[in-house]
Amino acid sequence: IKLINLEKKDIIKKIKVKNTHIISEELKNQKSIIILSSHYCNWEWLLARVSICWEEDLYAIYKPLSNKFFNKLILRTRKKFGAKMLQMQHTGKFIIKNSKKRNIFFFLSDQVPENITNAYKCFFMGKKTSFSTGVERLSKKNNIPVFYAEMKKTNNGIYNVEFSKINHNNITKQYVKKLEKTILENP
Repeated sequence: IKLINLEKKDIIKKIKVKNTHIISEELKNQKSIIILSSHYCNWEWLLARVSICWEEDLYAIYKPLSNKFFNKLILRTRKKFGAKMLQMQHTGKFIIKNSKKRNIFFFLSDQVPENITNAYKCFFMGKKTSFSTGVERLSKKNNIPVFYAEMKKTNNGIYNVEFSKINHNNITKQYVKKLEKTILENP
């Protein structure tokens, strides 16, 4: 809710990004990238900060809320700094069609997958769970590099973000390990 009243300068002041150069280098190749993160820390502000970092089209994948008023409010807030919102049901076709352009696709990929048959099953935080393999399949099919965005709270309302490239082999497995490490370092 606070994001509604924040300005660009506020977001830049509150969220420091350590290594945008690794993504900028990849974007020089004139192709799309995927940024993968989770519903951890302040993911709404993370989207705002990533939207400010690059001038490429940034598409954030989302699932509409059932409450139309709050869905409209959330969409307006998420688009405030330039992100475009892409409904989950249209994601695959859209990315395949637009993967050769310089786009950034932003996924929060830590919720139980809708299609359990294509899920990656593993132990996560000591419990058996499933993760969607959609990002991995899209990345491999379209040769799109994937980066993990790790956000850490450093003080009240202050955060750091660091990106790391995920190897093209076992993208989902690597993502799950990185996410678990992030959570365990600061539950």
